[in-house]
Amino acid sequence: MAVLSVQNLDMEFGERTLFSGVSFEVGERDKIGFIGSNATGQTTLFKLITGELEPSSGGIYPGKNVPGLPDRADRRPKTSRRTHSPWRVR
Repeated sequence: MAVLSVQNLDMEFGERTLFSGVSFEVGERDKIGFIGSNATGQTTLFKLITGELEPSSGGIYPGKNVPGLPDRADRRPKTSRRTHSPWRVR
């Protein structure tokens, strides 16, 4: 069972596209890390997952009972110009 699913995530700042089409799943026992050169989006991706930032498009779907993220019952849809994200961190 996936504890986190990221689907077709895009992030843009003005005219700069930081990343596009990012998709992955994290399983219950997976260990992950974000690796890259400076200013390539690791912190931005983390902030998107935790709800500090809104993606330009795509979806982030945390599983049930993930520490630090709200349970499914606490999630409310949020929308922006081009995205439909399934949850909000309060």
